[in-house]
Amino acid sequence: MDQPKILLVEDDADVVQAMSIRLRSAGYHVISACDAYQAVQMERAHRPAVVILDIRMPAGNGFMVHENLRKFSDFSAPVIYITGKSSPNDEQHARDLGAKAYLKKPIDSAYLLKIIEKVTTKKHKV
Repeated sequence: MDQPKILLVEDDADVVQAMSIRLRSAGYHVISACDAYQAVQMERAHRPAVVILDIRMPAGNGFMVHENLRKFSDFSAPVIYITGKSSPNDEQHARDLGAKAYLKKPIDSAYLLKIIEKVTTKKHKV
């Protein structure tokens, strides 16, 4: 059985490494991107089951990535936002774009895994 793919878009290499280890140990195939441009390219090339998206990063922000992905008629992956600097406006903007979850760093990996499971099954919503 193929491992579900997760696109992790994060510019902090330490966060990518830690989250990747945890996600891989849970049975996911992790693909990472470190900026907005690379994120769109990786989504188009790999078609992940879930996109985990940092808000603040080089070459654009997470909102821009999400907006660009939504322009593709075949984009359907649930998006989970992660951020180090949470604000009510950012959270609302993420929700308005269709985010399934909005998490503040540091990320509780057990909680993140529960959210991923919920958003990848059709009978659950976060």
